[in-house]
Amino acid sequence: MPHPVYPFKALLRALREEAGLTVLAAGEAIGYSNYERWESGQTRVGPQHVGAIASAFGVTDELWLLLYAWLVDRFTPGCGQGSVDLAHANVVKPQRALPADLIDLGEYKDLILEPARHLDLAMLALIGRNWSRQRVVLVPTPRSPLPVPGPDESLLSAAYGDVYVDMLRFTSRTIFSLAKKKNQLSTLATLAKNLTPMLSSPTALNRLAAEMEGPLADDVRQVSDAVARFRDQLAELVEAATAAPATEGLVDELAIDVFASRTDRVFQLILAAMKRSTCPALGPEPFIDLREATTRIGERAEQQLRLELARQLPQLDTVDLVDALNAIEAN
Repeated sequence: MPHPVYPFKALLRALREEAGLTVLAAGEAIGYSNYERWESGQTRVGPQHVGAIASAFGVTDELWLLLYAWLVDRFTPGCGQGSVDLAHANVVKPQRALPADLIDLGEYKDLILEPARHLDLAMLALIGRNWSRQRVVLVPTPRSPLPVPGPDESLLSAAYGDVYVDMLRFTSRTIFSLAKKKNQLSTLATLAKNLTPMLSSPTALNRLAAEMEGPLADDVRQVSDAVARFRDQLAELVEAATAAPATEGLVDELAIDVFASRTDRVFQLILAAMKRSTCPALGPEPFIDLREATTRIGERAEQQLRLELARQLPQLDTVDLVDALNAIEAN
């Protein structure tokens, strides 16, 4: 059964009222004098106005959900119309006009290699929710009345917050597909290397541990401690090779290089330190502790995966299950 799709005009009206704006004030804040025509349905909201709407109604933190609401209402056919294959729909032109604001991860910005846009997340949501047999197909769906938000729940989250689950499922299926295709192993390796900023940052690892509990949290903290000691060794190496204090930024770069299996710069520093006869003793202890901790994390993760698989097995889609089994067999 199709997921509910809500009229964007109704969402506009509800967001405007939630922001305490009149129709006239909303038009002035957005910079569109015929705003009332959007809420009445006489005209559709152009993609170039969605960013201004988010700012006027105070929902910039949830811009990706507003973008998803606009996209799904624009491209999902109504009753009596044919299904829409997104590959054949005119998506590129509105995409170029939609806002390209970056997602502000705040204190978690060091968990990713490159910042993502709200638009990327919205498109991923649209694809993830409607992905079927290697195609993105939007089926005819009647528009539903807007849901009533719960306590401390935003209107956008009440309407479309559950799309996040479909995004995670789609991402998991994509990784399974990459894993089972030999010609995609390099792509999968690149995907894994995007984790290097987090793996090389004790601060990021400690934040991750804070979200966990029990032995797994302790293991992640041990990884963080080992990484911190390894970074200290890198700082000593830089100072020995250059006779200058090591900056935090350079240590970050070198640590990321090592965790991404790029060791040229580190070897050059070792050679430079040896020429100066000041090469420090780089002990293996941090790497030994790191290996022990990551092995335990892997064992615990496998155990949790088995338990979760047993819990989810009755609800798994057959295609997803076959993909997962094929991926396990291939690797």
